Amino acid sequence: MKERISSKRKRTKRIIILSFIPAILVVLVVSAFCIGLTTRHYDIRTDKLSKGQSVRIVVIADLHSNYYGEEQQDLIAMIKEQKPDIIALVGDIIDDNRAEDGAIDFFEGIQNLAPTYYVLGNHEVWIGETNRIKEMVASYGIKVLTNESDYITINDIELCISGIDDPVTISSFKESCSEALITDSKLLSGFFNLDKDVYNILLAHRPERFESYQNYEFDLVLCGHTHGGQVRIPGILNGVVAPNQGYFPKYAGGRYEENMQTMIVSRGLGVYELVPRVFNPPEVVVIDIVRED
Repeated sequence: MKERISSKRKRTKRIIILSFIPAILVVLVVSAFCIGLTTRHYDIRTDKLSKGQSVRIVVIADLHSNYYGEEQQDLIAMIKEQKPDIIALVGDIIDDNRAEDGAIDFFEGIQNLAPTYYVLGNHEVWIGETNRIKEMVASYGIKVLTNESDYITINDIELCISGIDDPVTISSFKESCSEALITDSKLLSGFFNLDKDVYNILLAHRPERFESYQNYEFDLVLCGHTHGGQVRIPGILNGVVAPNQGYFPKYAGGRYEENMQTMIVSRGLGVYELVPRVFNPPEVVVIDIVRED
């Protein structure tokens, strides 16, 4: 009798466990393909700030003219909520195969929120109208950085914000895997004499050129371009494929530190119907630069 009861209990447990499996699978699938906006926070510590000082930067990458809410209200509200001191737009805000409306609504929505800086991405270069695009972006009060630096004081902190054009050339139009690129030395030649006592930030669309950025006195490099490696397996695989890095990219998204330089790679906001993001939701990056204890 006891054996029958024990066997019955075991069968009941198995049935209960098996009944949860479909629900768990549904949760995993929903989580994997979720494309709702999220924020990702990083703390950067430096001895170039005084005790109690801090700067908050919101980084936006690879919007590709996608919409987040009517007239970009969801995205703009998320940025406002972070109360940024600076907004950094690190390329591919405009897409070469979509109407520019999504990007224009975004530029209009972030006017006067905070000092905003912008650099070109490869998709903006591919449009073939870089001068027009730069003039249009600047018309919204956004500082366009073309292989140059701008000094700004935020919260009594002097910062040097530099930015470079994307290195892809028009002659390599859309050859995304084997592009003819402008050399790093040409793009970065103006940054040899950066003030070492000032906190130096570089806006550069491409993270795969991190080694070149390390030849200069940048404390922090902000990039996009990778779309987070498109497909992730949290805790196991950071990304499957990224432009100009191929499969299993070294710099798919996140924080990287080499030779006293920190690079933050945004997973971006771009969504394409035929290329799903898996465990890789679109993100708004929030960086707090604070005094190192």
